Order: sequence, then structure tokens, then C-alpha cells
Amino acid sequence: MIDALMTFYVGGLLSPVRYIGERKGTLSVLLAPDAMRTWTPKALQQYRDDIEDACQSLEDPWTAKVDAADGREHSIIHSSAENVSIYLRNIDLLWELGVKPKTRS
Repeated sequence: MIDALMTFYVGGLLSPVRYIGERKGTLSVLLAPDAMRTWTPKALQQYRDDIEDACQSLEDPWTAKVDAADGREHSIIHSSAENVSIYLRNIDLLWELGVKPKTRS
């Protein structure tokens, strides 16, 4: 998974990503919901294609699934949609993920 992350980073694909996880040979790339809502369908498809191309270029290729972090089409963990949502929210709370507002000095 580290190789995939480095490839995404170098390719400028990492900025909208909130979570990445692997399960049963599929890499789940979960985006910040705001990013997916603001993209046109064409831009989202291009991003998905870029992720898939990056995953296929690795020495050990992956299948990729791109979805919103609050989506229901991913399988980042094996559980009900409700439990997956709780799991991801807990990670958000513990790690304070996402863009932080600027603070004044």
C-alpha cells in the first residue's frame, strides 16, 4: 500500500483523499465528501481513471474503488454500512482529519 500512496502523492492525486485501505485485494480510496460534491461527473471519472492507472502501474497491481468517505459503495472494512460510518467518524474524531481553518497569530 505504501507504493500506491507514493504513486498517488507523486502524481498529485492524494490531496482529496481522506482514507485509504485495502481489503480482499481492492484498494479503497475514500475522498473527502466536499471534493466529490464539487467535481463534475467528468472530473470525477478522470480522477477514478487516474487512480486506476496508478494502481495498475505498480509492481504489484491493485484494483481500486474510489468513493466518498460517506458513501456506501466501498468496502474499506467488512461490516454494515452503519458500522463503517461509525468506524470512519471515530477515526476523524481521534485524528482530527481534514482541512483545518487558518488561525491568526
